Amino acid sequence: KCQCFIWGAKNMKKILIIGAGLSKNFKDEYIFSVLKQLPHDIFVAVPQESEGWLSEFVKPNNILRLDFSDLTDCISKISCFCEMNNIVFDAIFTFKEHFVCAASVIAQAFGCIYTPINNIFKASNNKLLFRKHYDGLVNDHIIKSDFQILDDRAFLSDIHFPMVMKPFFGSSSCGVQLVLPTTDIKHAVVSSKKSIAHKFDAALDRTFLLEKYISGKAFSIDGIIQNHKVHFAGINEYIYGPLPHFVQIGNIIPANITKKEYKFCIKAMRQIVKHFGFNNMPFHAEVILK
Repeated sequence: KCQCFIWGAKNMKKILIIGAGLSKNFKDEYIFSVLKQLPHDIFVAVPQESEGWLSEFVKPNNILRLDFSDLTDCISKISCFCEMNNIVFDAIFTFKEHFVCAASVIAQAFGCIYTPINNIFKASNNKLLFRKHYDGLVNDHIIKSDFQILDDRAFLSDIHFPMVMKPFFGSSSCGVQLVLPTTDIKHAVVSSKKSIAHKFDAALDRTFLLEKYISGKAFSIDGIIQNHKVHFAGINEYIYGPLPHFVQIGNIIPANITKKEYKFCIKAMRQIVKHFGFNNMPFHAEVILK
């Protein structure tokens, strides 16, 4: 035991996590409880408005409060912190969607492995740009919360096939519904808004997007890319409750698919990775196979 402890101390890695700990939740609490058990020295760079709960899992002196709206200032303060404490980070990363750009810039500045920023813009920022673009549009494919400006008959006459109604704000398919030509669109939107308000304790105006419904089995293809080599963790099949809602009630691991379907998914994922130029990052691709 003494030999193992000494070996761990000599080889302890110094790891900086970017943007975590904004507020306490069961996922972050679990992640940091696991990190606390690892033989590594964990540091965290958190937004200035973050709560103080991380001190339960991370040494108070290892928590940096930064203004992530100014990455130059962030890098400067992290650099000063490293110089004052004689620290060289072995790894810098994030597991928060809204901090992937900042983590990439900071990791590059300190000579750690990073995902190129242009690849990140192709991936994560696409979602943010997508929302901003559609949120400013008013046309037949967008449902606004204010139904005074919407002619239901003219709108519904354009729906000739099943569609999926998605709120821009949400998670875990909350408020997502199947819309048919016979659906009462007002009732569907009101129902969706109530579901979102109940789950997120917020009753803000909602904007919804209509997308064509694609039937078929839903999967996630997961893995990691390191030094341009793709490593697949596996394919997970999603089990949903009855329509018109899309509530995930279970998973099948590994997915119940044929060898031909498996090979097709793996080949398609390799093409996507190559197209975007992803490297040194995990991936989680959600697909519908039909």
